[in-house]
Amino acid sequence: MKHVLSRRLRLRPCLVAFALASISVTSPLAAQESVFNLSAFGLPASGESMRARAMGGVTVGLPEDLFSLENPALLARAGRAGFYLSLLGQDSKVENLELSHSFDDVVFPMGQAVFPAWYNTVFSIGYYQPIDFDAALESTVTFEGDTLPVTLDSEGGVFVLSPGLSYAIDERTGVGASFDIYLGSRGVFRSVQRPDLGGVLATTSDSLSRDFDGLGVTLGIEHRFGQGTHVGLGYRLRPTVSSGITAELRAVEAERETEFNLPNAFSLGVSTSLGNQVRVAGVLRRSGWEDFEIDGVPQSDVADFVEYGGGLEYTPDQRKLLIGPRAPIRFGMRWRQLPIIINDQNVNEWAFSFGHSRRFGDRSRVDLLFEYGRRGSLDDIELTERYMRLGFGISAFEQWRRRRS
Repeated sequence: MKHVLSRRLRLRPCLVAFALASISVTSPLAAQESVFNLSAFGLPASGESMRARAMGGVTVGLPEDLFSLENPALLARAGRAGFYLSLLGQDSKVENLELSHSFDDVVFPMGQAVFPAWYNTVFSIGYYQPIDFDAALESTVTFEGDTLPVTLDSEGGVFVLSPGLSYAIDERTGVGASFDIYLGSRGVFRSVQRPDLGGVLATTSDSLSRDFDGLGVTLGIEHRFGQGTHVGLGYRLRPTVSSGITAELRAVEAERETEFNLPNAFSLGVSTSLGNQVRVAGVLRRSGWEDFEIDGVPQSDVADFVEYGGGLEYTPDQRKLLIGPRAPIRFGMRWRQLPIIINDQNVNEWAFSFGHSRRFGDRSRVDLLFEYGRRGSLDDIELTERYMRLGFGISAFEQWRRRRS
């Protein structure tokens, strides 16, 4: 007994240290670079594990997967303390009617740690980045008959730290809530090269920087019907985010305060098993960005965010090459209408995904992801972006189950 207690005492500080270290290390790295981030809030994210991404973004009802920042009710299933951390690499190519360029980046999209307590409760802490501003664009403008090169760089994002509490009502139903602490910043840098009187190119630049803060709440419920069907609902009460703005033009600074009224978000997920080897799942997400306001003024270049996704997971009962009872494969697809309007047209995104997991013992798992997708269209908005992603996620739990009563 003394040996068991000492092992527990060593592991719990390790989990706390992981949560704190992952937050401090990944907060500046949790960005997903895209040219569509140049719009105010172009690519909303919900905080998904690599396994969920491979299933088309479905976070509800996946066996042995309880980590979610979108629906804290899933964490009520936790019987052991544990953590999840993900890594995502992306290669993208952007094209318009005149130019094209490529870029790549590596990001940490989400992380979470859970701590089961007494009376069927589970404490959690996690992070994710719902709004990303990282982007770069090179183009040209015409001024007095000259074609001038222009560069526009955007950096930063809105980062969310989410401490939460979940409760298992019974073996079938869990509920949960989390406080969402919104923090972040954005810097926009623009430069134009123009010829001076001697014909030499001179650079004119300006910049704009913002700081963000706010407090929201996420609520969730999950229920199991029969032996293999799970239904989950999540609702995010997003805050009015305060922002301090500093603008600099020709070494002259100006400061002011503004507010962003972020819209609430809704998600519905369903998963069910087809026999012992196949599980299918689907998800619907919606957020009313058409009501998005800055300082009480409605914005005309935004649209409602809508997402449909689904996937299939296959777990054979015998080992077949690289897959088996402890190593399933999964396929997924998602379609999203982004909260952006360009040239009076909605901007859509689609993506296909493939995933594979391997379990190591009874308490740890590695998730692998391949994803390919496209945003925008040359025909509709004269701008498109194709991307390919490779993802990695790892989860681990302590050895001993906690008493839940």
